[in-house]
Amino acid sequence: MGFAHEYADAVLYRGRVPMEPADFVPDWPDGPRRGKFYPGAEPYALPDGDGLADAPARLGLLPPPGGPAGSGAPGFTLPLLSAMLKDSYGLTGRRLGVQANSDLSGLPLYPHANWSRGTAGGGGLYPVSVHWVSGPSGPLTPGVHHYDVHRHAVRRLLTGDVTDRVREALGADAPAGALGTDQYLVLGVKYWQTAFKYNSFSYHVVCTDVGTLVQTWRVWAAAHGLRVAPVLWFDEPRLNGLLGADGEEESVFAVVPLRWEDGTARAAPPGGAGLTVPPGGAGRQVLPGGAEGSTVPGAAGRAAPPRGAGQADSPGAAGRSVSPDAAGGPVPPGGTARTASAAGPGRGASPGALARTASSTGPGHDGTGSGRVGPGRDPAVRHRDVERSRTVVRFPTVLAMHAATVAGATDRPAPGALAASAARPVPGGGTRIALPTPELPEVPVRRVLRNRRSSFGRFDATVPVTPGQLSTVLAACAATSLGGDAAPEGTPRQVRLYAFVNHVGDIAPGAYVYDADAGELSLVVPGPQGRFLQENYFLANYNLEQAGAVLVPTVRTAAVLDAVGDRGYRLAVGTAGAVAQTFYLAASALSLGAGVALGFDNVSFVERLDLAGTEEAPLLIMPLGNERPGPADFRHEIA
Repeated sequence: MGFAHEYADAVLYRGRVPMEPADFVPDWPDGPRRGKFYPGAEPYALPDGDGLADAPARLGLLPPPGGPAGSGAPGFTLPLLSAMLKDSYGLTGRRLGVQANSDLSGLPLYPHANWSRGTAGGGGLYPVSVHWVSGPSGPLTPGVHHYDVHRHAVRRLLTGDVTDRVREALGADAPAGALGTDQYLVLGVKYWQTAFKYNSFSYHVVCTDVGTLVQTWRVWAAAHGLRVAPVLWFDEPRLNGLLGADGEEESVFAVVPLRWEDGTARAAPPGGAGLTVPPGGAGRQVLPGGAEGSTVPGAAGRAAPPRGAGQADSPGAAGRSVSPDAAGGPVPPGGTARTASAAGPGRGASPGALARTASSTGPGHDGTGSGRVGPGRDPAVRHRDVERSRTVVRFPTVLAMHAATVAGATDRPAPGALAASAARPVPGGGTRIALPTPELPEVPVRRVLRNRRSSFGRFDATVPVTPGQLSTVLAACAATSLGGDAAPEGTPRQVRLYAFVNHVGDIAPGAYVYDADAGELSLVVPGPQGRFLQENYFLANYNLEQAGAVLVPTVRTAAVLDAVGDRGYRLAVGTAGAVAQTFYLAASALSLGAGVALGFDNVSFVERLDLAGTEEAPLLIMPLGNERPGPADFRHEIA
């Protein structure tokens, strides 16, 4: 039994036994950025996708019978990929509505602004970074590009085709579609971006965040007749080295292969021929390891800007001085421009936390910031992310989970391995309620994503949820899977859904289990559930009794770990994150209010639903309902 089992138990019981360090206090003024900052890496704007035809969200939320959508569709184009990035993780608006969350008073202040995105994020921290590793078949000069969410742009971190390194890292047993392309989205997680708030619990949160983003892409792509299938098992240290990531502080969690529009694989020759100057790249000097020379794309003969010159910091960091490293000197590959000191009172000091000292070198890197590679080493990106926090704390539990999940990174599960962790079937008999056939309106997926938000205290039971609406949301959530090498087509359903019904037309209050195969609810606990729900929720930002229903997804986490090893923790919790994102989008398509919360007493739900001995772990609570009419809001886009 690996460490992931211990961590899963600690997460399950954290409502009663606080996770260490129990005395940790976030240092909010010294928090990290909500995004990465690469001084000297010039941004190149992406199209916003406004000219694309509307694509119905129902194709991604309720796929038609006969298999996944997009199996024979053409591939991605630059407008399509750009629109998917914008609609999923790009900043699409500013949250200024009056609601019950604790951040309300700071929202009008620009340094504390809350920017909306199509994808949900744990605590609104968004620690997932997106790197586009492109080869010759794509529209850009081959290289490694970071997606800048604040500017909806890409920043080139390395020039040259390194997609052969990605394919080698995926392994010869990776799905054929993953090896037959030269375009990849690589998803990394910067632990401190979440850990500064959630400490040891942060590893669980970031796994959820990866799942929400991947599911957004799967829904968006299916709506456009495309297909997205992530790869979760690969040589993680090798890809960390390519991105200049430390591993213990930032690591790659998923690789998403993209089929480009011509459908032709442009793989590197066997053995890899190293980095090359791509067609159209005349005037650019490509250094060993892929570092850019004295010119930048589209500007032959123009000198590249000095490191840090003319680069604005991310929103919310205005007024902070830039360290000497960011202003022109080499940036340590760990990403911080400051040496962390021992934390003092109020700055996260605790026996369970370790302050980090920046190192001077990283994997595949010579320590100069040039991207040059020594003999026999893989290439690494030239530019390094610069950390905003003066003190970065490393938590032993997070380090242990990272080590446990990386240890089996290349041990891809055999087909059918997840059959042992399948969701339990719902037994027959008892009180059952047949639900209407699920049906979604013809709403464009972009509008669904732009309208997604957390209700935060806006629920109003005056207008109950209809049985058809509840049926549609349950069916969409039940059909959710991460897909890819972790859960290929034919993998048994991994999630079981429970519905705590408060105010749903023609359905009596009670706790029910959803039978996805029969389209029915089976009664587990009769009677009103509002008081139980509110008493076992830790925060004051949701009025759960006023929600029409509260859905609770469970995953047999321990069984997943037994079936595929400790790395399966990312799969189990990521699947719950994918369900959460589906829930939000289905509610948005139906014009219902929604929310997802992790701060509840999981054990109370185990007891309430009589789940002891089943290995089912309630991972989220998801309230659904109508909101009060005419809520106070501010239209920032017309101000």
